[in-house]
Amino acid sequence: MAGGGDGSLRLCTAKSARETKEEEDADNMAAAGVKYQLSAKEIKWILTQKPKPPPAWYQALKRSNPELTPRPGEVDDKDKVTLYCVARVFYEREERLPKMQERVRSDLERKGYVEVDGDYLKRKAEVQVVIDKEWPKMVARFKDFALSEGETETNSEEEDDK
Repeated sequence: MAGGGDGSLRLCTAKSARETKEEEDADNMAAAGVKYQLSAKEIKWILTQKPKPPPAWYQALKRSNPELTPRPGEVDDKDKVTLYCVARVFYEREERLPKMQERVRSDLERKGYVEVDGDYLKRKAEVQVVIDKEWPKMVARFKDFALSEGETETNSEEEDDK
């Protein structure tokens, strides 16, 4: 995953979260140059993915900061850093998806199967660690935000009725 060279986006990467056996196995496979053949289920999943429009808060964040990296005053705000990270990962995934799908289709046509290297498994494991760790917190924060926004609209409507 892309991140700032100064290490300020440590939350965004799973490098410090070597918590799973899956990651260790992926590291070992990457180091050994081992190839892994994707299952039919994994291939189908990749090929059936459709581009997704970014949520409104990602769009707003990208308009205000196209690089999607925290500004100097924001690096201490863990929620903001995480939001930048998740938004950046979303946009990167959306850019990579058509290329990955084309590669999968091409390999299937030429070889009848699709192989990936250990780096692919490593990245997949790292992303899964971040998702498992951060996603429930992000969903809760988004729900809290949506509720507080809804309360504000309701309150302003009540004031208009007076």
